[in-house]
Amino acid sequence: MKRKPIVGWILLCPAILWTVGVVIFPFFYAFRLSFTKSAYGFGEITWVGLTNYARLLTDSTFWRASLVSFGWLFGNLILQLSIPMILALFLNRELKGRDFARTLILTPWIIPTIVSAIIWRWILEPTVGVVNDILVVLFGSEPVAFLGSLQLALVSIIGINTWRFSPLGTVLLLAALQTIPNEYYEAARVDGSSRWQEFRFITFPLVGNVVWFVALLATIWIFNIVDLIWLLTEGGPGNATQTLPVFIYRTAFKLFNMGSATAMAVIVAVFLIGLGILYFRIFRPKETP
Repeated sequence: MKRKPIVGWILLCPAILWTVGVVIFPFFYAFRLSFTKSAYGFGEITWVGLTNYARLLTDSTFWRASLVSFGWLFGNLILQLSIPMILALFLNRELKGRDFARTLILTPWIIPTIVSAIIWRWILEPTVGVVNDILVVLFGSEPVAFLGSLQLALVSIIGINTWRFSPLGTVLLLAALQTIPNEYYEAARVDGSSRWQEFRFITFPLVGNVVWFVALLATIWIFNIVDLIWLLTEGGPGNATQTLPVFIYRTAFKLFNMGSATAMAVIVAVFLIGLGILYFRIFRPKETP
């Protein structure tokens, strides 16, 4: 007996209502606010048309935040695609204590963001931080303000975020590696293949779908991160770590300029949607017959 279509729609209603309530309605409400001048997004609202968008085109802080965002994104992607692959290859080998290492590696991912930020602020603290103690004792260098340096702040946060995100990518890639039959490697070794050739012609093609998924997931998450950056540096020093999401947060909830903040949010949303479509069309792995 075929189920009536009404049953399917009834079962879909909670998901549809949730999507409309937390995704579609907020987006269109923000889109409307982007054409207004408003302090809080409600109360007295003045229609200003495209003024907010036009102002952004001449706002040097907006363009600076855009450049920082791309540096933040690409720096994280390079590390968070290479390090998880190396760790997954290492943990996929027959090693003593491998199961314990697989469990331990998830620790950075489990720790809440606020706890991670506090831990790393103490570790990198110039006067009592562990990293500076090591630098002073072993190399005799002067204490370094990693999170207070214009040159090192963004690099430091990229490293911290890589420490947090890498466990997830490692687990996903490790799961994919374990699906590859060992017979493939045995046959390749009989033919005299090197380790690099095994990785290039066997491992990477067979885990390509997972690498593609991890890259897509990382791109979306990394670009939208606000909490870690804000807790570590609040976008400083001198806007050196102020990405677009951080700038949007500051504009909306510190400067109380909801119109400009939502205009930037709309631009970021359109950019990410376009990037996602482009990513699917260009980098999506081909299905094997």
